[in-house]
Formats: sequence, structure tokens, C-alpha cells
Amino acid sequence: PRRAAPLLGSSSFELFLLVILNFHRSYAAICDAAQLYYSKKKIVIIDTHWNAEIIKPMVKDCKETLEEYKANVHVLSVPGAYEIPYIVGKYLKYERPYFDAIITMGAIIRGETPHFEIISQSISDSILQANMRGKIPIIFGVLTTNSADQARERASYKGKELALSTLSVLDIVFDG
Repeated sequence: PRRAAPLLGSSSFELFLLVILNFHRSYAAICDAAQLYYSKKKIVIIDTHWNAEIIKPMVKDCKETLEEYKANVHVLSVPGAYEIPYIVGKYLKYERPYFDAIITMGAIIRGETPHFEIISQSISDSILQANMRGKIPIIFGVLTTNSADQARERASYKGKELALSTLSVLDIVFDG
């Protein structure tokens, strides 16, 4: 007897996509399926008021990219990057977090004092520790740069990159 070819994967999302491929065989149908899948995901972007002229375009690109995939996006602004871990911690205290993922965004620019090193390291360590709790993925998008020009240049492409990274991690977490 002839055996059927094995399925590519066993996750519900992969099976759903295979069914759509068999019936429609079109790129538009695949995009619709992905959008339906992501439309059930709630993502919060936590950004900062500090260095807003650098961060706001990054937030805008990230939000627009997530919305293209129909994800539900909320933006919460805090005064500075140092406050980000506190808000992340608040969201993680719930038994079932309201959001499926958190994206952090800020810009810490090196100056003439040790402030840069202290803030950069403490935020990075705090977000790492929060991520290790494993409740929901936290995407680290706090820029640490040597100049405002360098921060602006990196911010010009990081928004979309952070959005796509978040969607990729959500695929792994919920279907992997």
C-alpha cells in the first residue's frame, strides 16, 4: 500500500496553513490566515518620553508593521528607560498576563558621566530576568548608542525589525 507524505509540522497553525494551501494555493489566502492568527494576539509597546524624537518613529514603524498583520497593539509611554522594567514587572505579576508579548523601546545615549553604563546595564539585566520568568516574551528594543546620530540611524530600521521578531517569537511560543 502507498503511504501519504508526512505533514510538514504538527502545530495547529501549520495544519491550518496546509489546509488553506490545498484549497486556495494563493499568496493572498496565506496572508489572510496569518492575519487571522495574529488578530488574536495582544502586544504592548512600552516606550519612553526621553529621547522621544528618536523613539517615536521607531514606535510608529513597529506599530504599523504589527497592524499590517492585524495584531492588537497598545502603546504605553513611560518617562525614561529606567522605568521600563518596573512596568514590565507589573504586567508579569498577573496570573494570566493580559498581553501575549511586550516590546520595549528607548534610547540611552552615551554622555560624559557613568550614567550610560549604569542605566544600560541595569535595564538589560532587569529585562533579561523578567524574560527568564517565561510568562510572555519580552523583546528588548532599548537602543544603547554613542551619539544621537547613531541612535537616529538605528531607530530608522529597528521598529519593523522588532515587530517581525515579536511575531516570530509568538509563532514559536504558541505553536512550537
